[in-house]
Amino acid sequence: MRGYLELLPVRWQAITPAGITIHHRTYDHDLLAPYRGQTSPVAGRGGKWEIHYNPHDVRQIWVRLPDGELTEIPWIHRDHVHQPFNDHTWQHPRPRPPQQPRRHPAA
Repeated sequence: MRGYLELLPVRWQAITPAGITIHHRTYDHDLLAPYRGQTSPVAGRGGKWEIHYNPHDVRQIWVRLPDGELTEIPWIHRDHVHQPFNDHTWQHPRPRPPQQPRRHPAA
């Protein structure tokens, strides 16, 4: 599986006190505790961490920790989603109910 993960798209993100946020989704795990607010040891990336993600299933990401391994970090709501979904589905706007016309009071 490691070879597959290495082929996934990469982005560079900070590890904040809340975890890792991508497109308003937060990914978090206790394994991130020592790295929260810390800069990545990778030079030339502004202190951000190497994140691999599957654009066809955004329920988890993989972060390269200092041991060199890609470690799976789940989306905090992954347990509530039982099928893979992609970023397009996440960003697809939901239909809004029609608004009632505004009534102006008689002058």
